[in-house]
Amino acid sequence: MSVQESIQRILAVTPMCVGIGEPVVLKVKICGDIKIIDNLSNYCSTTPRLKTWSNKAPRGSHFLDDTIDGWSGTLDLDTNGALEGPTSITFDGIHQGTFPGDQRAIRVFDGWHWTRPGIHHIRLTDRESGFTAISNPIIVTETIPENRAYFGDIHWQTYFTDGLRNPEELYYYAKDEGFLDFGAITDHSEGITDRQWDYMCAVTEDFNIPGEFSTLIGEEWTSFAPSHCGHRNIYYRDGQRRPIYRSTDEHYDDIDKLYDTLKEEEAMAIPHHSSNIIMGVNWDAGHDPRLEPAVEIYSCWGSSELSKEDGNIAPLLAEGGTTPGQYIRDALRRGRRFGFVGGGDIHCGRPGDSFNQTCWTKKDGSGTEFHHQYVAGFTCASLPQNTRENIYDAIQNRATWVTTQQRYYLEYTIDGCNMGSQIVNGTGIHQLHILCVSNEDIVDCRLLSAYGEVAVFHPDPANPLILRIDTDLSLEKGVYYPRITTVGGNMAWASPIWIAKED
Repeated sequence: MSVQESIQRILAVTPMCVGIGEPVVLKVKICGDIKIIDNLSNYCSTTPRLKTWSNKAPRGSHFLDDTIDGWSGTLDLDTNGALEGPTSITFDGIHQGTFPGDQRAIRVFDGWHWTRPGIHHIRLTDRESGFTAISNPIIVTETIPENRAYFGDIHWQTYFTDGLRNPEELYYYAKDEGFLDFGAITDHSEGITDRQWDYMCAVTEDFNIPGEFSTLIGEEWTSFAPSHCGHRNIYYRDGQRRPIYRSTDEHYDDIDKLYDTLKEEEAMAIPHHSSNIIMGVNWDAGHDPRLEPAVEIYSCWGSSELSKEDGNIAPLLAEGGTTPGQYIRDALRRGRRFGFVGGGDIHCGRPGDSFNQTCWTKKDGSGTEFHHQYVAGFTCASLPQNTRENIYDAIQNRATWVTTQQRYYLEYTIDGCNMGSQIVNGTGIHQLHILCVSNEDIVDCRLLSAYGEVAVFHPDPANPLILRIDTDLSLEKGVYYPRITTVGGNMAWASPIWIAKED
């Protein structure tokens, strides 16, 4: 092999829930150093490109990439003998990439099926350097599973407001480079024209491929009203074009007017970065339980779950930080029945594979500088099929879990009732079940209520990638959800389960 850029990471994604004998694919991306990608004309091209006119945003941010161009080599696969098929995969440096002329090390491989039930991973090792990576966990069952786990990011901004890249580029990236199962553009309504809204709805519909890649039509109602009602991401269950709703329009300039308009729609309005001083949510400023079934618990800004003093390891730091009373825990104490979603709120043009840093032009124009941010969040759901309607319904039913841009498998039930359920059988002893499978060692799982920690669990030291809890627990009336933390500082949350007293 010729001298080439060294590997810094490998992203390897394969279907998480499969039956024995089902054909499976493996999507792999080989990454090295992070580089600023120039913004150049995309004249006479209708296919995606790496260097495009929208790689530098009007606000000064730059598009970054780390996929190694022209990388060649062989990765050996280790699956403990449970995967039938090739034992290695090869990049030839030429026949790879995601668009014509692209020779970056991105490929989709096939030719395998699983032969043994259980929980598995695929370990990939570069034959020359010895660099090793591990895929997402795979849950293999004797028969074809009724439900499969799907992963998406439903919160992106485009070049037309304060982000990078245009809608087509974002969807191509999400599907072919971020390896997502679903996604949504939620650009700031106030910053786009009616014609741009028509265009975004059309592009979103074009990229919606049931069973393969699902898209939700969405927009971000971006209010800085004195009431401090905060921002809302609006999503629709179908693909019909609707009017755009702007907080700068007198008909929709407060949350009550917006919700009065949306109440006739099959729509959701999800609050996010609620704890932020400037952009956050005053929980007294308006609420509709049907329209607000969920809250975004994590994004590239960080987590609004609770304060740093109460144990938040990813607190919001930008735009003045956080303010008391606006955490999600505060909303749960008020009786809000919120499920949890994760999103990017990305402005970096990389849905599904964002970095923990961004690059900006210095204010004096003398060069560029890097700023820290968190990686994006994923919304995850167990569904019979990957469709727009199923994803929407999972969020509406509070049946989703959230990760910090990781593909973790998560089950959470109380008395056999899934996340999002309300149990009406009084207080007392309840059967708790949690199963989390990661691709890095799990530190602990904390069962939490609106008022604090209820219990802490740890994985078996012999297999820290798997945490399995089946126990009886005394639980009073209230809301309960688990938060899992890994050695890499990543987290996962399951949407809550509510226990109510019997009337």
